[in-house]
Amino acid sequence: MTWRLVRAGLALLVLTVLFACGGTAPAITPATRVSPTPAATPTPSAPATPAPTTLTVPITKLLTLCPAPRDFSSLKRFASVAGARDIDVASDGSVWVSTGSRGVIAHLSSTGAAMASYNEPSPAGIVALSNGSVLFADQGDDRVVELNPSTLAIATFLQLRPRAGQPNVEGLGVDPAHALLLVPDTAGGQLLSVPLAGGGATVLSAGIAQPVDAAVGPGSVIEVSSSSSLPGLLSVPETGGGATPYKTVLLHPGAVVVRGLLVYFTAPPSNRVYAFNPATGHMAILVTAIANPLGLGLLGNGQLVVSDATSGTLATFHSC
Repeated sequence: MTWRLVRAGLALLVLTVLFACGGTAPAITPATRVSPTPAATPTPSAPATPAPTTLTVPITKLLTLCPAPRDFSSLKRFASVAGARDIDVASDGSVWVSTGSRGVIAHLSSTGAAMASYNEPSPAGIVALSNGSVLFADQGDDRVVELNPSTLAIATFLQLRPRAGQPNVEGLGVDPAHALLLVPDTAGGQLLSVPLAGGGATVLSAGIAQPVDAAVGPGSVIEVSSSSSLPGLLSVPETGGGATPYKTVLLHPGAVVVRGLLVYFTAPPSNRVYAFNPATGHMAILVTAIANPLGLGLLGNGQLVVSDATSGTLATFHSC
């Protein structure tokens, strides 16, 4: 891993608060006896039937738990970050947002309040590490960069090889069980893994047309989105191997997030967010009419947050 200090400025600290944000007991009349007959013990009411959960619903019916589709404009606003695109939620609940060509990485609190911003070159996919550092995809130089927010030092974590006519790296993912960074090498058409502690890259799968994001899914596979192939969502074994497309996903997904047994993804050309059940191949529409949905993150409360790069709005909605 090649380390470089490339810093010339201070982080802008911005504090912003974003608050939009029974009955009367029955009378008992004793019988005319020395010892009154005790009142009969009332029969307890039957308990309310609990709402269905993913533990009580068959795997083939998980999408029945999804909320009805909602227009993006009706969602609760989480924050505003000009040019907001990729999103990652840190272990402390804070939220990191990249802005692509605007050259800014924003750090938000768990409630969406602005905490700090960092001027970085063309940041796209972003991953918050447990040690407080941040990895981000530098699209301009087709590399992954590590940023230390405390010292403002940056270093090249992984250098990719640009290819003429092909877009550079976009999204990043994590395999937490194996402490690996997942790197969809967009120009190279392959999925790579790199130890989070640093080291060489391993090719997990090749021959993927313009992969843009990756996340560990159910069944020990990695879900990979493609911006140019149809179907546009593919699965790769965690240990590596060929990519298998989900034949029903005739879309071009962008950001991918996994919660439980369902996969959630943005579809920028369709201006929507979908939930997908890999076990059945079925999808459900969750959010519509998003001008440019590029980022998707899973908040600590189980809700999802999606970014619209056109308006700079981040908004939250319920998962299934």
